[in-house]
Amino acid sequence: MAEEHFELIVGRITIRFARLEFFLDAAIWMLMGNKESGGQQRAQLITLPMNFGKKVELFKDLFKLAKLGADAEAGLEDTLRWLRAAAQSRNLVAHTVWRYAEEIPGLMGVKAVKADEGPRHRVTHVPMEEFELHLQRIYGAEMHLGLLAGMEHLRQAYKTGGRAALLRMIQQKSGQADAPSPQEK
Repeated sequence: MAEEHFELIVGRITIRFARLEFFLDAAIWMLMGNKESGGQQRAQLITLPMNFGKKVELFKDLFKLAKLGADAEAGLEDTLRWLRAAAQSRNLVAHTVWRYAEEIPGLMGVKAVKADEGPRHRVTHVPMEEFELHLQRIYGAEMHLGLLAGMEHLRQAYKTGGRAALLRMIQQKSGQADAPSPQEK
């Protein structure tokens, strides 16, 4: 029974993280332009090959560039912390081979890691309750992003101009342009 519960939690973590990443993509697309001008389609092309960490940084930069006000900025930092914690939880769960271990009780995970002497395997023992915490981190990140992205100021930024600066920054973030000069940083 406990092994089936573990598999359900791992499945939920995977599904909820995919949903969180889609919501992050949608928030980025919204900040980059409206549907009618093709801004969202261009944004989708840019975010498609990006990993989650780069998307978080892009979202942060776009959000700050939009100058949405002090209330929005305060919510941004908290949301970024939740997003990064969710990514750590998902990566731990997804990139470790797990098995239910009755003798612990809990889970035993094995992951290849880099070391000075070369690659080696790290063995981890994790109580079942810790997987519930990883799932809660992802739920929390989804909630914080939803609250922040649902704010009226994001919808306003979506409708307004500033596309050239946004596009230049996106190109730099995605490696499609040279790094910014010291004056642009």
